[in-house]
This record gives sequence, structure tokens and C-alpha cells, in this order.
Amino acid sequence: MKQSETIYLASKSPRRSDILTLMGLKFEVADSLADEKTGRMKPAELVELLSLRKAEQALVPKRRCVVIGSDTVVAFRGKVLGKPKDKADAKRMLRLLSGKKSAVYTGVTVQIRGKDARTVTFHTKTEVLFDELTDAEIDEYIATGDPMDKAGAYGIQGVFGRHISGIRGDYYNVMGLPMNDLYKTLIKEKVIFI
Repeated sequence: MKQSETIYLASKSPRRSDILTLMGLKFEVADSLADEKTGRMKPAELVELLSLRKAEQALVPKRRCVVIGSDTVVAFRGKVLGKPKDKADAKRMLRLLSGKKSAVYTGVTVQIRGKDARTVTFHTKTEVLFDELTDAEIDEYIATGDPMDKAGAYGIQGVFGRHISGIRGDYYNVMGLPMNDLYKTLIKEKVIFI
């Protein structure tokens, strides 16, 4: 696979870096000065807006490049669940999701800078079904520290995966970057070539 330009990921998420690496992309991680404060919005609109902000505010050294911004939230019955504020908030979220189906939304912005500059923003939705969790299982998971930096207070790719009985949609979307939709977008926009 060939790339037309240098790719920057406007995220310090190790999971998003892992996904780009699995895709076979060569990329660099860039800081972003994006303000993540928003008013009330629908989950799809929220993640698209924040992914766009992250891409636009990425600190990259090259004028000609491709910047990928991304943002992920969990939504349950119309309410957006971001990262937990503390352990009590993580426990509240996990109890809320226990035995139920929720949706993970990830917004992605691919910003091509330089000649033929353009921006493509989209979102991907994946449904996730939790087992019924006991308080002991929730407490054990929170004690690992894993839920504290994750939307909805859980990560599908780690030990918590044993409590997820099913998903409908892109697995990698739940990790923070929809691999299939991103790949198709990069091909369509001629950022990568086979």
C-alpha cells in the first residue's frame, strides 16, 4: 500500500495508533489544541464536530499532509457517556449499561491539506450488548484503572471484553476508530493506493 502524503493522527490514543498500524499506514502522532466543550447535541453530530475540531487544530509541521481527527462516545437511551470523571462515575456508567444494549459513535475527519485541500467528516455507529454485571465484577474492573480513560467507562479490547455478549457493526469502532470506513475513505480520497 502506498500513501500520497504524510499522515498525522490528531490523537494520543494508543488504541487509535494501534488501529492505524494494523491498517498498514505510516503515520505520526500530532497534538491538537481542540476545545472539546460543546452544548447538547445528538451523538453523531457531537463526534463529527469534535473530530473536525481535532483535525483543524492539529499541530503539524508540514503544509502538505493528511490529518486524521477522531472522537468516540457511548450513547445510551439518548444520553452521551464520555470518559468517567472518577471511580464513582465509572461505576454509575457500568451499572447503567449492565445487561443492556448501547451504541458507540465514532466521528472521523480526514483533512487533506495543501494542493486540492478538502475535508471529509463522517461517523460510524456500533451497537454493543453487555452481560448483566454484578457489583463485584464492576468493582474488580474499576480497580484495574482501565475504564478511566475510555468513553462509557469500558474498553472492548481488554479484560472487559469477557462481559460483552455481542456487537453489531465495526469492532474497531468501539476501540475508537472504524477501520473499514476509514480505509474506504482514504482510498476514495486517494490518500492511499493499492
